[in-house]
Amino acid sequence: MSWFRTMMHQEPIIMWSFIIGGMGLAMPIVVPPIREAMGYGNQPTPKAPPPVSK
Repeated sequence: MSWFRTMMHQEPIIMWSFIIGGMGLAMPIVVPPIREAMGYGNQPTPKAPPPVSK
């Protein structure tokens, strides 16, 4: 853990980049179950409008 603290003081931009990148990798695993629990999962796709005749 001392390595993390040292890097956070010496190179904060690199460490925050790793943290934000890790959150981005976790989002596809974490977000879909939350959306389904809130009622936004597996919604039917809207139908296409009928073609316009000339």
